[in-house]
Amino acid sequence: MPESLIPSSSPGPREYRHAVLLATLLSLYIINPFVQALFSSHPALILLDLLVSTTLLTATYAVHRNKRALLVAAVFAGPAIAGRWASYAVHSDWPFILSHCFGFFFLAFTGGAILLNVLRSVRVTGDIVNGAVCVYMLVSLAWAFLFSLLEVLQPGSFNLPEISAGPLDSATMDVHRLSIFMYYSLVTLTTLGYGDITPVTLLARNLAALEAIMGQLYIAILVARLVGLHIVHSSQAHARKQER
Repeated sequence: MPESLIPSSSPGPREYRHAVLLATLLSLYIINPFVQALFSSHPALILLDLLVSTTLLTATYAVHRNKRALLVAAVFAGPAIAGRWASYAVHSDWPFILSHCFGFFFLAFTGGAILLNVLRSVRVTGDIVNGAVCVYMLVSLAWAFLFSLLEVLQPGSFNLPEISAGPLDSATMDVHRLSIFMYYSLVTLTTLGYGDITPVTLLARNLAALEAIMGQLYIAILVARLVGLHIVHSSQAHARKQER
């Protein structure tokens, strides 16, 4: 990624952009189980879509300190949000496909930009830790978009739970599908592997394996990086105190 697209690594003392994004992501994943239980309720569906749209907006805000990064994020976020809400009026898979394609690239871009910001930091702060957690959850959400899109383009890619609420309109089905894959993606990323949802096709299996590998590498590399930075910073601070 060009350096001009990377947010500044030295946020001001009152910068809470990663904390805002983290709070939104946590709200999304906390609400999601209740949406799965009440997926036939339109208020619950609208709430999940509202939280997804809010997450995309707060992720855009997280990279707003760099104008070029903000522009790229906005280009991806616009169609992703518009496609989600258009599915309520247009009874077709196309708004869903549009939303998930742009949503996946948006989450991949903003997650990558925040990760580079975290890796370029020379000091471990609360905002940097929040950013590292945000990246992990953005990766999970991005894979949920990708899995959900794959299931639409290639039905039967995953062995999914039975839907027993009767016939559902396309918007309801889209939100319910995304809700299921948000859970499946997080389980895969953390390598829990409960087995209640399983990939069936070769492409689905390979993608699931790739996400699991990514989750393990992310934790191993990032934790080592943050711990190393903290040790170096503590040693430097201790040396300065001794010099005084």
